[in-house]
Amino acid sequence: MKLVRFSPPTAAALLLGLTTVIGPGAVDSYAASDVPLPIAHFAHMVVDAPHGHLFISGGPGTDGILVAFTYDGGTSYLPVAASAKVQVSRATPSLSVTTDAKSYHSGATVKVTAHLGTTYNSRLVTLYDQPAGKPRAQLKSGKVDAHGNLVAYYKVTRNTAFSAAFAGDYRYAPRTATTTATLTPTIRTAMQYPLATTRVGSTTYQVFYKSEVNMGFDLQVTPRQSGGCTTVYLEHYYSGAWHQAASQSCVPLYGDGWYGYTRALKLFASNDHYRIRGHYTPPAKDAQTTGAWSQWTYLTVRPGSPS
Repeated sequence: MKLVRFSPPTAAALLLGLTTVIGPGAVDSYAASDVPLPIAHFAHMVVDAPHGHLFISGGPGTDGILVAFTYDGGTSYLPVAASAKVQVSRATPSLSVTTDAKSYHSGATVKVTAHLGTTYNSRLVTLYDQPAGKPRAQLKSGKVDAHGNLVAYYKVTRNTAFSAAFAGDYRYAPRTATTTATLTPTIRTAMQYPLATTRVGSTTYQVFYKSEVNMGFDLQVTPRQSGGCTTVYLEHYYSGAWHQAASQSCVPLYGDGWYGYTRALKLFASNDHYRIRGHYTPPAKDAQTTGAWSQWTYLTVRPGSPS
């Protein structure tokens, strides 16, 4: 180990004014030693009080070392005493946290993997989960395996942030990594009171008659959360393409997570083809899920009454 030796006045000045990383500056002379320093906590620094010298190694060090220094002044200087907490620079470790997918449905199990790169004398990592709107909780803590991985499993019920934390060791600084798994809501739809079905190619159409007055389209979102809203889009097929025929502004869901849309059947062109679907938009703050679309439901409206 290569040590740097400072004279007493220089050492005192460093200790009294030290606010940054100690390094081999203001060096008076060098001393070489292959003998490990005897106290583990001072593995990279030692005070030789009898001889009035402060020694600092040139290699990587630990954090938060408290160094005390006293000097009687001898015949050339006034007595001095000083102390400082020395922050020694450490390398930044490689740390990541990943999930086996980015989006899940409610109740799915998430595989969370933390990966820690090279460190010196600690391989301990802690995993945390923080569901939207809830406090962070420890998911798992332990030493990583031979591949540097720590794996945990979590049943997701809302958007959740996962973080991995490494507390640091003698040569590597603390570090935290974070990722987010989102919850995709389930959207169920149902047409109200179609009187028949018909097929056009491979597509099934719900059949209404104008004598029924109104058609109904119900949409349910789970899991339910306050503050979200849904928009309904109706499209009409003509001239070889689908065109938007109507839409409803984003409206809140009912208390049970349902929303019902109605439209007068007289507004539909007889025997033409239509399709309808809904989109769910979560609340802007503390959203428990992402947004989502329902599947298209196809319909056609015939004139008069069924025969």
